[in-house]
Parts: sequence; C-alpha cells; structure tokens
Amino acid sequence: MKKIYLAILSVLILLNCPKREPQKKLEDKIIFEVKGKVYKQSDFSVYLELMQYEFMEQKPLILSRIFDNFFHLALVCEFSRFKGYELPSEKMAELENEKDEKKRKIKELNLIYENFLTEMIKTKLSVTREEIEEYYKTHEEEFRRVESVRVYQILVSSESEALEILRILKKSPPEEFEKIAREKSISPEGARGGDMGYFQRGELPLEIENVVFSLRVGELSPVVKSSFGYHLFKVVDKKGPRVLSLNEVEKSIAEELAYKKKDLIEKEILEEAKNTIKWKIHFENLSFAYMKGEENE
Repeated sequence: MKKIYLAILSVLILLNCPKREPQKKLEDKIIFEVKGKVYKQSDFSVYLELMQYEFMEQKPLILSRIFDNFFHLALVCEFSRFKGYELPSEKMAELENEKDEKKRKIKELNLIYENFLTEMIKTKLSVTREEIEEYYKTHEEEFRRVESVRVYQILVSSESEALEILRILKKSPPEEFEKIAREKSISPEGARGGDMGYFQRGELPLEIENVVFSLRVGELSPVVKSSFGYHLFKVVDKKGPRVLSLNEVEKSIAEELAYKKKDLIEKEILEEAKNTIKWKIHFENLSFAYMKGEENE
C-alpha cells in the first residue's frame, strides 16, 4: 500500500511541475517577421553575443530594450533595401572572414544599418546660420562665464627652496618663471612651464583661490603652503564676468544642433520604415517577459 501511495504521489508531483521547453525548441521560435523574413530566438541570441550582452544577467526591462534595438535593426535594413540601397563592396569585404552563417547575418545587418543611416543623415542634415544665431539668443545662460584667471605655478617640497626661488624670480625677467618651473616644480604642469590653465572662482582650494584672484597680471604671489607642498603663483591673464561671443561658441552650437537633428532623423526613418514595411512581432515566443518602452506605449 505504501508503495502504491508513493507512486501516485510521484505522478502528481511530475504533473504539477512546470515544464521547461528544450533549449533547441526555444531557439527555433520565431520572434518577429519583417517583409517575409523570419527572425528566431537563435538570431537574437547571436545578436546578444555579438553585442557582448550576457543574456542570463539581464533583467526583462533591459532585455526588452535590447530586443527593440534588434527589431529596429532588421526593420531599417529591410527598409534600406526597399529604398534601393546597396552596401558598398568595400564594406561587404569586412564580412569575408566570418564563417559562422548566423554571425555573418547579424554583422551584415549592423553594417547596412550604420551605413544606410549615415547616407540618409548626410542628405537630410543641415544646420543653418539662422538656427545657430537663434540658439545663441535663447540660451544665453549657457554662455555666461564668471571671473577667471590663467595661473602658472611652481610647486616644491620645502619652504626654504620656495623662498629661494621667489628671491631669484624677483630679480629675473618674466620668462624665468617658466624656466624654473620646468627645472624645479614637482607638479605635473611643470613640464609646461607651470601653466595650469584658466580657473573660475570655486574651482581651486580656498587658500589658493584667495591668493591668485588677488594678484594683478604678471604679479608674483608670496609662498603659499598647502597639503601638496609650497607654491609660487603668477597670474598671466584675467577675464572678468562675461558672455562668450557667438564666434567663440558657434562651432559647439552647430555640433549640438546637429546631434539633436541626427537623433530626430533616425526616429523619422524608423517611423517611415514601420509604416512602409510589413512586420509582425511574436511577443509570446520571447524567452523573457517583454516590457513596453516609451516608444511603444
């Protein structure tokens, strides 16, 4: 009787245990289709491997965003073919040494995607002078600068050495400061003649800031002690509070606007691809619980 009971119990346990699908069957599942081409879980696994993602370490939310990227990759590539785009032969040559068929497939998608987007952005992207001027006018706070000084320093380890150098500098021409900095300073900028660059208020230790901002251009400081050693400073330039001119910031504004436009163009291409190419996602076949992102809320 006891044996019969144990046998029944074993059957019940087996029936109630969640069944795990064999890995091979899971890898064969179709996760999405794009213009008649099917992409399986095995393709996504290769994508994860090539992108150097560890599948088991990723949470569903992160895996969902990686999956979105993979789907967008395939979709835009098919859209590029629809538009008549062909990958240049020199780019195709980059795939010659890849013998693994699935890896080659994913690498080819990446190449097509990157080069197609580059070509499309090149034809669509432009930043006008008027746009730069408008950005400059409406973002003045970005270009406002407080008082700053350009500082040179000599740093040595003993007070007696610092006092001796100060005595020499007071009797020497201005260029002697840089010469002694190269020879004696233990600070990294010594190799540059002691040039530390420009500093605004709040960027230096208070005991040093109070000294350098009180100096006139070309004036030597007294010896200043800090936890680093003993300093001698010389201010070679001063800039009062000001707003950077358009000429000074024109290049950086153009780069900022181009970056924003590039991102917008990529989104427009993706939307056009979604509306042009026939596609279908099989969320139920994914090996993780897919979580929606902002773009598909």
